[in-house]
Amino acid sequence: MNIHLKHILLITLFWLPSGVYAQIIGDEALQKLQRGQSTTVEGEFIAYLADTVSPDYAITQLEALGFELGYIDIQPFTIAIVNQPESEVIEKMTSQPEILEFVYQPDLVDSAYFRELVDAQGLSKEETDAAFKRVLESQRSERLFIRFQYPMNEGAVKAFMANYRSVAYEIISDFPRTVNILVEPGTENEQMLKVEQLPFVQYTALIGIIEE
Repeated sequence: MNIHLKHILLITLFWLPSGVYAQIIGDEALQKLQRGQSTTVEGEFIAYLADTVSPDYAITQLEALGFELGYIDIQPFTIAIVNQPESEVIEKMTSQPEILEFVYQPDLVDSAYFRELVDAQGLSKEETDAAFKRVLESQRSERLFIRFQYPMNEGAVKAFMANYRSVAYEIISDFPRTVNILVEPGTENEQMLKVEQLPFVQYTALIGIIEE
């Protein structure tokens, strides 16, 4: 196989018929491909984009070059606040232009676990139901999820959050930004080389299928 160095180490493999898929990085995928244990999808490949690219920019640039696009997966960097800072701090933080949007969502409660705890107290059914209701109400809380503007990658988000030392957070979404590109079958390698010349494209990947 004559595959350009920039995309030689990454092939996205789909297992059929289960529908489950995974990315395999390294020589194993290539070896299976070369032994005929898998085949590449014709007429389609994946471009992995820089972590600051927005959907609008990627679509505009690729379509301007005449590319037909398939599935697009470009999500903004997202965090969840895991403590309860003062409301003034949250209000100031979420009003900054770096924030794309924010939303409060209820925290998930393991109701089965708390039901077992209440049931173990040996109460009557009425008392058990009432106690269970009180426990659930006491456990309810909301988490604040913050989605940053698309140019904000991990480094930029960490620098931004350094201004809010009282706010503890965890990363929720920092997935690779990808777009599937549809091309004429047989031209995949040629078109991959062309796409890789774009400054916001990190690398490209063939799509391989392994049937089990």
